[in-house]
Amino acid sequence: MPPVITRLDGMWTWDSWPEIEAQVRDLRNANELVRAQQTAAKKNQAEAHATAWASRRGAAAV
Repeated sequence: MPPVITRLDGMWTWDSWPEIEAQVRDLRNANELVRAQQTAAKKNQAEAHATAWASRRGAAAV
């Protein structure tokens, strides 16, 4: 009979679970930071567009 593989490289164990949880927590924090940056960038872009349109409308009215 062929050998039975009981452990593969990269498999998690209960001993490695706290490390995995820490990595997941770090990834979630990094994702939250990126989402906040993207939200701020979208808001700034929207404000810049609104300002540009307001100035165009003002110039067209004059």
